[in-house]
Amino acid sequence: MVVFAAELELGVRDLQRPMSLLKRDGRVRSVGQRQSMRYFPGLGKAAGASR
Repeated sequence: MVVFAAELELGVRDLQRPMSLLKRDGRVRSVGQRQSMRYFPGLGKAAGASR
């Protein structure tokens, strides 16, 4: 999330809520813990609806 924050010129804390909503909806999935967390596109509600 540090990389995303730097790209968007935001703080990491500013991205926590939006990222948790994306994860809840299945649009993003995460693998790993803390500093080694990686994010990948998910196949959630929005992804499945567009097909």
